[in-house]
Amino acid sequence: MDTVNDSNFDATLNSNHIVLVVFGDQYNNFCTRLVSGIDSSANQYPNLAFRFCDMDEAIASDYYTTVYSNDAAIVIFKDGADVDDIDVDATAADSLYDVADLCAKWNSSS
Repeated sequence: MDTVNDSNFDATLNSNHIVLVVFGDQYNNFCTRLVSGIDSSANQYPNLAFRFCDMDEAIASDYYTTVYSNDAAIVIFKDGADVDDIDVDATAADSLYDVADLCAKWNSSS
């Protein structure tokens, strides 16, 4: 999964129709597994672009506000605007199903 940072965030959102951005900690085990899982199924969602933004980027503070280090925030951007989001809890068994549902919903809406 390609990364976004403060310098290319706006350009990335404006260059792709629908972008799913995972906001999380690149050194966190859960976030690493989450990104890997999304990456492995990305080909099922051809209308989405997938990106990762580390929590240390200034832009991440606008979207990644959870206080728990095991969590990630996933935000869907359409035409540059934030249109949907979920917090992904590492302790919730159905978190990956929530991500898959979000991907399916926005993949079909393009």
